Amino acid sequence: MRFTILLVMLAITGPSLFADDAVSLTPALIDHGKVRMGVVVEDTIRIFNPGPAALVIGKVTATCGCTATGAGSRTVAPGDTAVIPYFFNTRGFKGVVRKQITVHIGGQDPLVYTFQLQVVEEITVEPRYHYLPGIEAHPDTSYMRTVTLGNFSDRPISITSVQTNSDQVKVYPARADIPRGESRLFKIRYIPAVRKDSHYTILFHTDYDPLPEIKVPFYVTYK
Repeated sequence: MRFTILLVMLAITGPSLFADDAVSLTPALIDHGKVRMGVVVEDTIRIFNPGPAALVIGKVTATCGCTATGAGSRTVAPGDTAVIPYFFNTRGFKGVVRKQITVHIGGQDPLVYTFQLQVVEEITVEPRYHYLPGIEAHPDTSYMRTVTLGNFSDRPISITSVQTNSDQVKVYPARADIPRGESRLFKIRYIPAVRKDSHYTILFHTDYDPLPEIKVPFYVTYK
């Protein structure tokens, strides 16, 4: 998958001399937590020059075929701090993402930073489907399962209705509001009244324009 991390180097001018080892003011591991898919993460790396001479910062690189800009020497005067902003576009990513940024400094080992984040969809579905294998047909028996919808969008959403393609599959509640950053659990009841391997579909209708309906497949096989 192609992706781009853009690094922009802020130059701080000063005399071009050797200096003591740079002091990183940014931890080697940067954790951005959960981030909604499509959001551009922005942060900075800060490197302090304790002196007594200028600190020469060379190229800045990113791993995994990333494109970096701002390469070339920069100098940081004694007592000054270099600020290196970085940007990461989460679109197209899902789950835990870890990337490295390496800052090359003249006269010392490079400083390597790892930033990590968990990219979440705007509306999450857990589990993505259900499968009931080898059940027995009996109209007085029911099987219960659950599905949880999480709202990581930028506003509250509502499940306006729930639709199934069979009377054997019931979902409760049929409507629900999900505040931003929260989840709701829905119960699925399956009544095996007819002995027939089947593929059902549960449709959650929402008031969220980017995702007006959510499909959850429901598979059943009989003994």
